[in-house]
Amino acid sequence: MPTDSHELARRDVICPGAVYVSQSPVHGRGVFAGRRFRTGDVVEECPVLPILEEQIDALDSTDLYGYSFEWEDGVAMALGYGSLYNHSWTPNARYDHDYEL
Repeated sequence: MPTDSHELARRDVICPGAVYVSQSPVHGRGVFAGRRFRTGDVVEECPVLPILEEQIDALDSTDLYGYSFEWEDGVAMALGYGSLYNHSWTPNARYDHDYEL
């Protein structure tokens, strides 16, 4: 884990606080914890951009396709690091949808 801002800059890492993006030995790039989290801690709250139904097919033909996810009856893109989190069959975190916001 990076220890100071100079080390972060040398590693080309984006660091907003508790999490950061860096090279991953598993998936190319990934989101990593910059501090310890306890069970029940919120890692990040990500606003989303719902994709209009008539634009979904166009999204499927772009590089953004792999970063979108199901949202209500359609598809959305998460802002923040939400669309960058890698997936696992044995996750150490979970996400919740909040369709009300």
